[in-house]
Amino acid sequence: MTENNILSDNLDSVSDTNVYGMFMTPVGVYHNRKHQQQKQQLLDFIATLSPDDVKESSRKNINSGVMQLGGNDILNDERLIDIKLEVINAVKSINEQSLCYDLGEEINITDSIIELHNEGAIYAPHENSNCLYSGTYFVNFNINEHSPLKFKRSINSPHYPILQVKCNKLTPFNMLDGPVPITEGDITLYPSNLSRGYEESLKGNKILITFNVAL
Repeated sequence: MTENNILSDNLDSVSDTNVYGMFMTPVGVYHNRKHQQQKQQLLDFIATLSPDDVKESSRKNINSGVMQLGGNDILNDERLIDIKLEVINAVKSINEQSLCYDLGEEINITDSIIELHNEGAIYAPHENSNCLYSGTYFVNFNINEHSPLKFKRSINSPHYPILQVKCNKLTPFNMLDGPVPITEGDITLYPSNLSRGYEESLKGNKILITFNVAL
């Protein structure tokens, strides 16, 4: 038996409203399949550091309980070359699926540091300038113990403030902040002017490598 009314002539069922998301901001997540091996490489590297190599974060004006392990360009250390190559793979893969910048033959990784977040560590919302992307490699991370990276929606305007009033429900268009799904071993990449930070962690020993990508 065939349907008599395959194509409906009931125009009441046709929506009169369409809502579009304009100018989406990409946040990429790349899972490092070599993570267990490279995590051990990094832990072995950290074990070689002297007490003088462990210091308060250079950005202590916007964080608390965060230590820096080693220098400011750690991924250029020849002992971490495998990790740097995996970070570059992440940058290429995410860039090709998002903003598609022409990054040239050699990806310019800058400002790469190892961060140790102690118990109770917090990181205020912040951005970076003079670079295209910023990124984070989650080396030692437990979602049940460590606070996730949260991104904040910009409500600023060069001319007029964006009004915030009570909402009836939460949608992707009105949420003010939120995380993306991240597990240990993931490398995230996002535009450097996207505001992000961490709320207070329940436990310590969260280890990250943060970096920027410049021309």
